[in-house]
Amino acid sequence: MQPRMSDRHAGAPYGVWFWATLSTLMVGLLVAFWSLCVHQVRQAELRHEAQQTERVALADCLQHIPQSTFTTCASQVAPRRVPQVLPRDLLAESEAPVHGAVAAAIPVKFTFR
Repeated sequence: MQPRMSDRHAGAPYGVWFWATLSTLMVGLLVAFWSLCVHQVRQAELRHEAQQTERVALADCLQHIPQSTFTTCASQVAPRRVPQVLPRDLLAESEAPVHGAVAAAIPVKFTFR
């Protein structure tokens, strides 16, 4: 007669698969988190370098162009971060050209029912 297996040993193969799946999932999550952190650090470094470049370009503009002002140099140096995308009827209403963050200011209509 064969000895009976206890309940603890009967579920052992499922426990091994559970822990293997759980550990694989944890390793995958850690790798994904690590890659996200690396990407965010690279983006921050690029932003920092771009800011430093803009500061140097602005200082050079103010120093080397006679009768230059901060506004004229800033408009030449700073890249357009927000593209000018406005509906045609809003463009027709405005007389002044739209620049920078103002281009992103599109009126929003709220209706409550």
